Amino acid sequence: MTTPKAAVVGLGWSDFSRDSGVGPGTLIARACKAAIGDSGLTGDDIDGVVGVYGTDSPTLWPGYVVDALGLRHVRWWDTTQPPSVVALSSAAHAVMVGACDYVVCYHGKYRWSDTSVAGRNDPLRQPPAHEFDPNLSHALFEHAGSMLWAARVMRQHMDTFGSTKEDFGRIAVNNRTHAVTNPRAVFRKPITMDDYLAAPSIDAPMGLLDMDAPVDGAMAVVVTTEERARDLQHRPVTIEAMASSLPYRNDGLLWPEADGLAARQAVRELFSRTDLRAHDMDLAYPYDGFSVLAMLWLEALYTSEGEGHQLVRESWSEAEQRLRLFGRVLVCTHGGNLSEGRATQGFGHVLEAVDQLRGTAGARQVAGARTAVITNGMAGTNRSTVLVAD
Repeated sequence: MTTPKAAVVGLGWSDFSRDSGVGPGTLIARACKAAIGDSGLTGDDIDGVVGVYGTDSPTLWPGYVVDALGLRHVRWWDTTQPPSVVALSSAAHAVMVGACDYVVCYHGKYRWSDTSVAGRNDPLRQPPAHEFDPNLSHALFEHAGSMLWAARVMRQHMDTFGSTKEDFGRIAVNNRTHAVTNPRAVFRKPITMDDYLAAPSIDAPMGLLDMDAPVDGAMAVVVTTEERARDLQHRPVTIEAMASSLPYRNDGLLWPEADGLAARQAVRELFSRTDLRAHDMDLAYPYDGFSVLAMLWLEALYTSEGEGHQLVRESWSEAEQRLRLFGRVLVCTHGGNLSEGRATQGFGHVLEAVDQLRGTAGARQVAGARTAVITNGMAGTNRSTVLVAD
C-alpha cells in the first residue's frame, strides 16, 4: 500500500533587492498571493497558514497574512524558526493529519539594522523599541556571530582535512554561474575564481563571496495532499521524506562543528525514510548561507567526513564553470543563497527544486529531472528533504 504524501502545488515570490522600498508585510503578502494564484486556488480555498517567525529580522505573524489577503476560512496556523524547510515540514504534517486542506507557507526577510551596516543608518530599518531582543542590543550580533562561527568552521576544515580556498571558491563560482538565468537572484553577474580570491576578507580564510548578503524579499508555497494535488493545474511535486536532528552538540555559534555531525545525522535519518538514496537524486540543493555549510552538506550526502573538497574538485567543470557531481548532478541551479540573498534562508532551494521537477524552470530547466534533495541550516537548525516529481 502506497503511503500518502504531501505535495507542493503553488510557488510565489516578491521582488528581491537590496532596497525594496516597501516593508516586510508587503513583501510577504505579495509572495503569498502569487503562490495561491500559481496553484490555481483562491483565498477561499486556503485554510492553513504557516510562516517562519524568527527573532533576527522583522517577520510576520500569520494573522497579518490572513488579514492582508482576506483569508476567511483558516482553521490551522503555525509559526516556525528558520530555516525555511522547517515551515514546509510543518505545513506538510498539517495536511497529512487533516488539520487543514491547503496551506500557504511563507518566509520573508528585511535588511535591517541588526544584519546590515548600511541599515543602521536608515530610520526605516530600525527595530521598534518593544522588539524582543535576544541579542541584548549587541549591534550586528546575529549576522556577525554567524560569520565568525562559519569562518572558524572553514578554517578548521582546511587545517584538519586539507581543503583549500579554491575548493570553497568552486561552490561560490558554481552558484553564481547558475544565477545568471534566475530572475529572483539579486547577484546575477558571473564571477571567476580570481574574483572570488580577490574578494575582501571577512575573517580569514572566509571572504565576502563565501556568505550570503542581507536583502529584502519573500517567498511562499502552497502545500496540500498528493491526492488533492492531482486536481490542480501543475504537475504534483511530492515530499518523499523529511528529517532533522538535534545532536548533543548543537550550539552553532560556540561549537566549531567542522565534522558536520548535525548534517550527517539529518541525512542519515532522511534516507532511512525512503527507498531512494542520495545517489538517486537528479538535483542537489545543499544549504549555502556560507560556502562552508554547502561543503559540510555535500559531505553528509555523498562522502565520508572531511572528503567534500575532493568531491568538489572531481566534479568541477572548468569549461562550464560549475559542478557536476558524478558527472551528472547539478548543484543549486538557481544560484543558492549566495546569489538570491539572505532573504530566502533556504526557501529558494525549495522553490527551485519544485520549479525544476514540475518542468516550469524556463531557461534553467534541467531535462528529465525527477528527484531532488534539499538541505537547510546548520547545527541544531538542520533539516533535509527529498522531493519527487509525480
